[in-house]
Formats: sequence, C-alpha cells, structure tokens
Amino acid sequence: MSPAAAPSPIDVLMLLWDAGNDGISLSGSAQALANLRSSGCVIEESPSGGGRTELQRVGLGCYRDVIEREAQRKSWRLGKSAHVYHRTSSTNDACLRAARSGINAGHDGFVAVADVQSAGRGRRGNAWVARGGQSVLLSVLLRVPNVEGVADRLTLLAGLAAAEAIDAVVGAPLAGAGGGGGVQIKWPNDLLIAGRKFGGILVEGRGDALVVGLGVNVAQNAAEFPADLRDHATSLYMMTGRQIDRLRIIVAILGVLDGYFRSALEGGQEEQWIARWKARCPMLGQRIKARDADGLVAGQVLDVDPLRGLLVRDELGAMRWLAAQTTTLSV
Repeated sequence: MSPAAAPSPIDVLMLLWDAGNDGISLSGSAQALANLRSSGCVIEESPSGGGRTELQRVGLGCYRDVIEREAQRKSWRLGKSAHVYHRTSSTNDACLRAARSGINAGHDGFVAVADVQSAGRGRRGNAWVARGGQSVLLSVLLRVPNVEGVADRLTLLAGLAAAEAIDAVVGAPLAGAGGGGGVQIKWPNDLLIAGRKFGGILVEGRGDALVVGLGVNVAQNAAEFPADLRDHATSLYMMTGRQIDRLRIIVAILGVLDGYFRSALEGGQEEQWIARWKARCPMLGQRIKARDADGLVAGQVLDVDPLRGLLVRDELGAMRWLAAQTTTLSV
C-alpha cells in the first residue's frame, strides 16, 4: 500500500485559515508549512509535541489562493478570479485595464489587490499614499448595464460593507476606540474611527465596467503619515495596538460586499441598508464647510440622505441639498 499523499500547501493553509486564532493540530505537513513560510506566511507552532499550529499572517504570495478558494466555497459573485500585485499604479487602474483587455480577468467579479500603489488616488484626484505592507488596497470589477444609475449607490454600499466587515474582524478593541463606537462613515466615501480618517472608497466606470476601489490604513504609525495629515488620519494599528492580518480584512469585506451587491443590484432591502448606513454617519447636527457647483457654502447638517446628499441650513438660514457628485467637504 502506498503512503498517503502529503497535503498540499493550499490545503494546509485553508485548514489554518479556518482554525483562526485557535490553531490546529497538524501532522505530516512539514514541507507544506515550509512552502507557506517561503511565501511570506507567519506560522507559529507550539514547541511541545502534538501541539497546535496557528496562522498569524498570510503572505502576499498566498492571497490569491485564499480569495479564490473562499469565493468558490461560499458562491460569491466577487473574487472567483483575483490578481495580486506587489506594485501597480492603482488597483482601480488594474481592474479597468482588465475590463478593456477582454481576457478572463475582465469578467464580472474580478478582484485586484496590491501591496503598493505608485499612483493611488482618492475622490477628486487626491493622492492615496502608503508603503508596502501597510494598507488594504482592493478593487472589484462589476459588469452592470447602467453604470450611471448605480455608481453612487455602490459608493455607499462599499463604505457600509467595509465598516461592518472591519468591525467584525477587529472586534471589541475597535468598538471602544476613542469612544467612537466602531467604524463610522463620513458622507459620501470616507471611513472614520473616533473622527479620524483611515479609509476611503472610489467608484469609477467605463462603459459597462464599474470598479469599486477601497483603501484602508492597517499598519501605519503616526510618524508615517505626511505632516499635514497627522492630525486627521489614523490606522487600525494606531487605534487598537494590534497588527491585523490584511487578508482577514480583505476577505471579510468581499463577503459582506458580495451580499450587499446582490441585494442592491438585484433589488430589495434598500430601506434596511440605508438605515444601517445612516446609523454609522456622525454628521447630523455638525457644522460644515463645502464647495459645490454653486460655490462655497457653510452651515449645519440637518439630514443625511445617502442617495440624495446633505440637507444643510446655510448661514443665511436657507435650506440647501448638497449632492455627492458635485460636493467636496473641507471640514
């Protein structure tokens, strides 16, 4: 009788992935573990015989395997095809290039992840700066018949999905951070913890291709932000004191996002997700300054309608709606 085949590295990786912080007892997997470590995975084995093995961090070289395996076994629309870049201009650009190419990567649900972006950008062309190993840089490609009709809705859904997923991954340390009660959403596309920005959403469309991009600060410390951002920016590490596996955040976001995309694009449940979105928006009652198509405006936010915009009472007492497409907040 021939001996049983040694388990493959990806099979061992998924066993460790599923076990999470509890770890798992493994035998006959020494070569697979060595291969995983060579791909950048951080794996701890208890020194005593028959001990448990724990996956502390997944190496970039294994991101694609985990994303595609999770997408297949959970029947996600997103992530069945993925590509991981050590460096690219931006993950949104990568998805748009894939959409134009006509190859398999250009299909609906394609996911692009990067360790570093050389030309990362936020809303209205603002730069997104991050060194390698510090951030979640993620974009997904959707094929939709009416890009203009759903782009704003997907900006909101992506923000809500990211907020819920990050809260779930990080747990109690984030829920109590600065008294902020977890991740909040600043209309229309910023993610906040205790009033400081740590993530953002950028949705772009070309033809029937709609790309939803997300950036999340994970591992930065304060000194690594540009001087003009240090009073306003933060990261998950700064707020929790923990280094969190970026892939855990990516997979959690894809899972929540997949569910919201199904409900939003296939119809239904709009009132429920809008209510959840508004519950995370801290802007009611705040005084703001903004620029819209008519110029500068300052006033108090009376209501936030995530699809219509902000209802503001300006300094002259007039009520004005500020639309997401044409408004930039300065405070």
